[in-house]
Amino acid sequence: MSTLNVKDLLLAPQLDRTTVARLLQPYGLKDPSRADANLQTIATDPSERQLLAAFLEPLLGAVAQSANPDQALAYFERFARSGISKPQLLSYLAGSPQALEILVKSLGGSSYMAEILIRDPQLFYWVTDPQILGKPRKKREIQRDILATTRVLALESQRLDYLRFLKRREMLHIGVRDLLRLSSVEGTWTSLSVLAEALTRACIAATLALASARLRSQPDKCGASCRTGGAARTAIVNVAGMMNPTNARDATAKRLSTELSHFCCRLGESATSALRQCVEQ
Repeated sequence: MSTLNVKDLLLAPQLDRTTVARLLQPYGLKDPSRADANLQTIATDPSERQLLAAFLEPLLGAVAQSANPDQALAYFERFARSGISKPQLLSYLAGSPQALEILVKSLGGSSYMAEILIRDPQLFYWVTDPQILGKPRKKREIQRDILATTRVLALESQRLDYLRFLKRREMLHIGVRDLLRLSSVEGTWTSLSVLAEALTRACIAATLALASARLRSQPDKCGASCRTGGAARTAIVNVAGMMNPTNARDATAKRLSTELSHFCCRLGESATSALRQCVEQ
């Protein structure tokens, strides 16, 4: 009988628990039975098993090198089932070892980034693009994206949903660069500050635009003045909604929350002042 290797977890008809534990033992997994269940769930048909088996050793090697191997593999299973084409994903990872490493390190290193990838799996292809990942995002790039998208969205709720998506996207970019040591601590803080300011200004601008239209449509200046404070508070609430990270224990998410709080306080008075100007016009 030939010696079994780790690919047999997917290709052999059936393996007992002892054999599974022995095959997974080199990869630092504390719960080999759960890890095996994760792998079986990822590849549910023969073609998927062949695709996954083709890069299973590099996958498990990356899992072993991640901050939390069990977490990395559990999130990898969820990511593989998150809605993108699984055969396409597996084929891509088989031929893209750098993308595989980035994905697994992100999943094992930060539950916050893992949840972003699972919620918006298409961002994986965006963030692993060397031209995107290789440099920090500039304020004008983020602002250009915000302007280009929000101007074609009719509803305030749609614009705010887009800003929440943009926050997740940019946080993923910042977090991955930080995790891979592509950015210094100072550079990471700078990127968070840039993102916080862009989000805060965009939230306030969206709310001001809506409030301005409402105020101008109502000639009752006294009533409009009374509503100014409420509209300003709405702007602040919208910004506060951007401040709540999915996982408050994640260090990068905490940094963004701090930066958003700073700019929220700094620009809140600007929102009230601008609304009052609308009333007076």
